[in-house]
Amino acid sequence: MTDTKQLKEKAMEWIAAWNSGDFKSLMDHYADDVVFYSAAANRRWNTTAGMLTGKKAIENHFRKAFEEIPGMKLDFRYLLTGTDGLLLIYQRETGRIAGDLVLFNEQGKVKEIRVFNEES
Repeated sequence: MTDTKQLKEKAMEWIAAWNSGDFKSLMDHYADDVVFYSAAANRRWNTTAGMLTGKKAIENHFRKAFEEIPGMKLDFRYLLTGTDGLLLIYQRETGRIAGDLVLFNEQGKVKEIRVFNEES
């Protein structure tokens, strides 16, 4: 997946699904064998290197995030595209900037995501 317009559409759909709390739409973006890295995953689940594997683990992680942070909102800032993925920069409801490095499989589903957060 290298079409910039298509990548931006996917990023905006993901943000809209996240902001609306639409888990079905949100989870439709991910491959069944997705690998996810995040400091929040490490804190929430005490995982090795903040890594979660599989769509169900990510869904549980996102549901827990919504419980912990009611009113969570992501505001799109920038999108950088690469040959097989993107770097999505957004602002959290806290005002902090975050970035997700997202890689896609051949079917256009997210196969790997790495979350980066602005230092407080």
